[in-house]
Amino acid sequence: PDPVATPDPVATPDPVATPNPDATPDPDATPAPPVVSASPAPESSSPCFPGSAVVGTAGGGEMRMEEVKVGDMVAIGKGGDGSEVFMFSHRDRMGMHPMTRLRTGDGGSIALSASHYIFANGKLTAARHVKIGDKLERADGAMVAVVTKEDRVMMRGLFNPHTREDVMVVDGF
Repeated sequence: PDPVATPDPVATPDPVATPNPDATPDPDATPAPPVVSASPAPESSSPCFPGSAVVGTAGGGEMRMEEVKVGDMVAIGKGGDGSEVFMFSHRDRMGMHPMTRLRTGDGGSIALSASHYIFANGKLTAARHVKIGDKLERADGAMVAVVTKEDRVMMRGLFNPHTREDVMVVDGF
């Protein structure tokens, strides 16, 4: 879940520079450096999931995060309730990004960016602040203890879908 204000889902196109046909190129001008990557910096504060995360669907199924699209109905918790994905604030399929991986005593695990929130000890907590021994809430309401925490696990993809309820089931949590 992303506790910050949700941006307007209507995207505004980037302005496009219109070349001036009367302009003369400056032979002494230094060309701009090429853009190497549009991906966030390694220590991005973006609250996101990797493409391999598994999302619960409203009908009880599952799909990989990288397959989720606007309009999909995803599970939001106990009772199989669902909510529509109405936008993505991040949707990068190819970049490699650092994630925090939390493993629980029941064999579950979830990978998410350090700044992404998860229900730990009954309240929303950024993954970076979750500690071994903290209790995570599974989608079925069970509370399970974190037994290992790995920081900066490099994983492919950076996705942050938004639902109407601002929560969704990912990797069973």
